[in-house]
Amino acid sequence: LKHQQLQPDIICYSVLNAAHAAKGDIEAVKGFLKQCLEAQLEPDQASYGSLVKAYAHTNYIADAEGVLTNMRDCQVAPNLKIYTTLMNACARIGHIDAAERTLSSLVQQRLQPDS
Repeated sequence: LKHQQLQPDIICYSVLNAAHAAKGDIEAVKGFLKQCLEAQLEPDQASYGSLVKAYAHTNYIADAEGVLTNMRDCQVAPNLKIYTTLMNACARIGHIDAAERTLSSLVQQRLQPDS
């Protein structure tokens, strides 16, 4: 892309981040937001969602929770899918306290859990 003087957008970075997560390359995942900021791209709900999914996939629950905090700090509201992605990961690895914190946060945001 750079050779053709094209600037990757937030979708490109999100897809690449998901690929790193699938490979278990957590260091690349951790650099995702930094790369976005360096490229002067504003992460959106979908890109934050891919980051939560990446951390959840690799069982980095505290980092996934930190993404939700970062989202709120940046005035980007987590949606139901992001919350349930995190809750599913917490339940899968037995982090019941983290799942309960996530559910509490979901309720505080006035989102309704679905079935």
